[in-house]
Amino acid sequence: MTSTRAGRTVTIYNARPTAVEVTPTWRPSAPGRYVLAANLDGVVKTRTVDVGTGVQLPQFIRNGACFVLPTY
Repeated sequence: MTSTRAGRTVTIYNARPTAVEVTPTWRPSAPGRYVLAANLDGVVKTRTVDVGTGVQLPQFIRNGACFVLPTY
């Protein structure tokens, strides 16, 4: 799995999965638009995501989810 921003690609997870679902941890370095890509046996799936500035909630609130602040 890779992350691409402004032409720069970073590998997030590089191993053959041992289960049906893989959940790598990804923490982008800056807000912006990123393209996430997954490749397995020559099949590539991509998804574009917009990353904003957020606030990390404590574990007891929604399992520690991140609340993204809206930009106006």
